[in-house]
Amino acid sequence: MKPEDGLIFFDRHQSRRPKVILNLLKNKLTVSALYGGLEYGLLNYIGFWKKLDRQEFLNSLDQAVKMGYLTGERDALKLTERGAQQQSRVLPPPEASLRVKFDPAIKLWLMATQVVSEYSFKNTRYIPISEDSQINFMVKKWFANWKQSETSRPKLVQEYQQALGALCEQLPKEEADWFVNYLPNHHDLGLTVEQLARVNNVSPFQMELRLRLIFRKIFSSVINNQVTPFIQLIGMVVQPSVLPKSTWQTLQLLQKGYNIEKIAELRRVKINTVKEHLLMMAILLDNFPYQQFLSPGVAQMKIAGIDFQTALQEYPELTFFDFRLSQIRFIKERQRQ
Repeated sequence: MKPEDGLIFFDRHQSRRPKVILNLLKNKLTVSALYGGLEYGLLNYIGFWKKLDRQEFLNSLDQAVKMGYLTGERDALKLTERGAQQQSRVLPPPEASLRVKFDPAIKLWLMATQVVSEYSFKNTRYIPISEDSQINFMVKKWFANWKQSETSRPKLVQEYQQALGALCEQLPKEEADWFVNYLPNHHDLGLTVEQLARVNNVSPFQMELRLRLIFRKIFSSVINNQVTPFIQLIGMVVQPSVLPKSTWQTLQLLQKGYNIEKIAELRRVKINTVKEHLLMMAILLDNFPYQQFLSPGVAQMKIAGIDFQTALQEYPELTFFDFRLSQIRFIKERQRQ
């Protein structure tokens, strides 16, 4: 990675912790990581790059500090004026794609494209093989089901090409070109990230970043518009919620009317674990019932922008759960303004 590669995740006026950014990208979701992501406006990057090399990323930030792109103390960094000039300008991933298991979805898309391309050329010798046996199974199942719905090979191929073309038309031309050139086909395996990076005179990190953003856009459009035949493919790896699985299970019990203590008993977890799940819900959901968990007295406390120890001096009875939940509500209200 180049020193300027990681600057996209930092801000000129807000100090940000690299550890939080990494945990979001790699889907290591703790309350601390999610709260940091909420503060930084980076929640849409959850699970965006699970295989990003942690040490390589941190080393690039160290180099960015040495080159004067980033400044800060201990574990929090922010952009310098020089760093802001070097920062790439890209839009964050769309929210609708957060429920998609991202890396499996990319693998599904690439293999499905290869399968349809070989089918269009009547290549009966082609056998789709992936290192991931589950990906193999899902693509074969999807393709078999889809073939049953169409009467002829030309119609099936045409439907695929038209749907893919319509999705690409929603992208800027440059992004559409990158995306199409990356896809495998009957004639070749598509350009690699490194080849695309050389052609476009950017680092491999920057190229893969852009490709991942494009895939997020595509998946978001497929989900929002129920695009056939892709929704049947990507739907195999769409999760029921943006929440981590254990937190989602707690939500199901909460919606049935159980209180914190009963949920802890039913799930055989600690009460503090349930409270952590509630904080995650407050961060990730738009309609969290704050009034159910914050008393009127706590709701009126002026604790925005201060740390817990400072808040305790003013409000000795305050719990950390109440403190953090109040801050989450304040941040989300401010961001909506």
